[in-house]
Amino acid sequence: MFRSLTGCLAFLLLFLFIVGPLSAEEYTGKLKSVDEKTGRIAFTVGKVNKSLILAKDAQIFHKPAQGVVVVDSPDGLKGSTKTLKLLPEGMNLKVTTKKVGTAEVITKLVTSGE
Repeated sequence: MFRSLTGCLAFLLLFLFIVGPLSAEEYTGKLKSVDEKTGRIAFTVGKVNKSLILAKDAQIFHKPAQGVVVVDSPDGLKGSTKTLKLLPEGMNLKVTTKKVGTAEVITKLVTSGE
């Protein structure tokens, strides 16, 4: 009995370590502010305020009404808060996050001019 209990516990721990980091959240809301120094993006989802750090390798896209413009590029703009600083407050956005340790960080940010 002890052997089967140990086996189940080992399987559960393995499952949590494999599936846990793969979980990602997605939020749709409105941009409030961008802090260049800390890389923190503040936005609202409904009536809830969220403030998350932008990952250094985050993908950033801007979708104006005419089409898709990729804001990040291979020449160093990837994850750039300076680029995001140009976007107006209240702009629609979709944020994809992942857990890094105990923190939730932004891995993909799509803004929309619509």
